Amino acid sequence: MENYNLSKKVSPWLTVVYIIIGAAVSLTVTVLTQLYLIPSREIKLHMYQQKEYRVTRLYQPLLVSTGYGNFSMTAPGVFFKVNKIMESYGYLADQEVVEKYIEFLKLVRFANYNDLRKGNFIQKPASENLIIELIRQGVTPLKWTPSSLEEALKVEEEFQNVLRKHYEKAVEDLKNS
Repeated sequence: MENYNLSKKVSPWLTVVYIIIGAAVSLTVTVLTQLYLIPSREIKLHMYQQKEYRVTRLYQPLLVSTGYGNFSMTAPGVFFKVNKIMESYGYLADQEVVEKYIEFLKLVRFANYNDLRKGNFIQKPASENLIIELIRQGVTPLKWTPSSLEEALKVEEEFQNVLRKHYEKAVEDLKNS
């Protein structure tokens, strides 16, 4: 009976100690989970998503819109598709791809209304209906001179080679993650 009375006297203090230890363990686990484990997992998920977007939203659409190098970016339709992709997802591109694209952009000149009406020795004049539709859509055809077109084709070929190289690297990187 004495042992029973002794354990009753120690029991409230021991209960308080257990509660404090339980609270400390619970707080430690919560802090560890909220401040380290969850953000770490979210960062890994975000990095994987960035790698996936690099392949699926940037490099694959660029390759498809250029016909895997078979369509020339000097054509307005192809150029504006590539331009739209680069404006939307260019931040995902590797530096070398961006540099080649900017090099190509420096060579691009847009035709104005008089160029469309007159034409040149490479292109015949556009019809009035086509000019009205182009103005309505806000898409201006590209204007090339023989020297700028030749230079643009060289830069475009380099761009395509760099694009394919970085696409393969991005696909491999995505598979390994």
